[in-house]
Amino acid sequence: MEAESVYQYLIDRQEFRLLEEKDLYYVFLPVPEYWDIRVDGYNGAVTDMGEKKAIIYFKAPSEKRYVQRVEWITTTGTVYKIDYYGKYGYAYCTEYLNSDGSSRMKEYYTSQRKLVASKNSSNGVITLFEQGHVAAMYDSESVLIKEVSEETDGDICI
Repeated sequence: MEAESVYQYLIDRQEFRLLEEKDLYYVFLPVPEYWDIRVDGYNGAVTDMGEKKAIIYFKAPSEKRYVQRVEWITTTGTVYKIDYYGKYGYAYCTEYLNSDGSSRMKEYYTSQRKLVASKNSSNGVITLFEQGHVAAMYDSESVLIKEVSEETDGDICI
């Protein structure tokens, strides 16, 4: 199993099917019924009744319109969460932000939206989940990386 990061390795370990590498084209972004998705200049936008709900950022080359991340915004334009999309076309990570824009927490998911790991930015604690239950906790990312590196004989690209 070849993973790009320790979190991708943890996600891959819990996937129960082989996934096809296929980026998400922006018009297929999952949004509530009747919401609108469109290209808004260089980026994309998600709107509801004319009110902007999110900004869609595209992977390079941007002309292909593949989703890299979606920044969800409040009515005042403040980003409160970011969904990150990977090479399999689903949101593998959601980052929740504080009102000042700093990261509060990151959560990592399988393609079936099952929680795999969460990282609390304020204290650095990482919690791993398996089948909906806490499987392990780490005081720091470096401890997790060291353990996964030993488990994979150093086959993780950090």
